[in-house]
Parts: sequence; C-alpha cells; structure tokens
Amino acid sequence: AQSLHDIINFDVRGTLMTAKRSTLRVFKGSQLDRQFDDAVWLQQHTNTLSVKEWSHEQVADWAKRHDGISDEVADLFDKNQVNGLELFALGREDLKEMGISRLGMLALVIKAIKDLQTKNQNRPIFIDHDPYCFGKILDQLRL
Repeated sequence: AQSLHDIINFDVRGTLMTAKRSTLRVFKGSQLDRQFDDAVWLQQHTNTLSVKEWSHEQVADWAKRHDGISDEVADLFDKNQVNGLELFALGREDLKEMGISRLGMLALVIKAIKDLQTKNQNRPIFIDHDPYCFGKILDQLRL
C-alpha cells in the first residue's frame, strides 16, 4: 500500500516535477537516498499535518488568523466543530446554514477555503537546481 508520502512533488526553480520516493532512493548511499530515507523522511514530515487532518480547533485558529474572515466566523467553525476534512467539503449553502449570511463575508470565506485547498494540494519540495538537469537525473533513475 503506497502512501501519499511516497509521491514527492518538486518545485525545481519554478518547474513542477513528481517522482516516487523509491525512485529517488535507487542508488544506495547517494545524497538522494539519504535525503529520502524512511527514518529521515518520516522525522521531517511527521509534524506537517495536511489540512484534511486538522482538528476543529486548528480550523478555528486558521480562520482567526486569516485576513478577511471575521472572529464570528471562526467562532462558528469552533462551535460547529468543523475539522479540516469537513472544511473542504463545505459549500455555500452549508456555510449559510451555519450562520454566515452576509454575502461579502460568505464570498471571502469560500475564497479562503478554495485558496487553502489549492495551497494544500501540492506542497512541493524546492530544489535549487537547473530543471533540465534535475529532469535528466529523474529520467536516469527511472530506467
């Protein structure tokens, strides 16, 4: 069973690339093998929760810190115990039913949730390397 942590997204100076972690570890003892070793990888990525894993408290904190979302909306998320997975599932009617009735605020909340979804989809690892050369390295590893 492959986990989402086994697929790595890279931002190589603006060029997005994707590879399996196992592919990056083909050459044992290499820099890539050490960087994506199970123990090192898990230690570096254990504390980075996906938004979908947020508790309702974390959702409320995000809303309170977000410019444009009122504290009243953050309190509604907390009161209704909306967790991260539920936050991404909320639609316009759901937000209205929760008590967000003002059209402007509703639009801001919907935009903030969409922006958060986009930002959370791919959290690429930045590689400060020439995209062409790094692409060639990945191609060779895949052979």
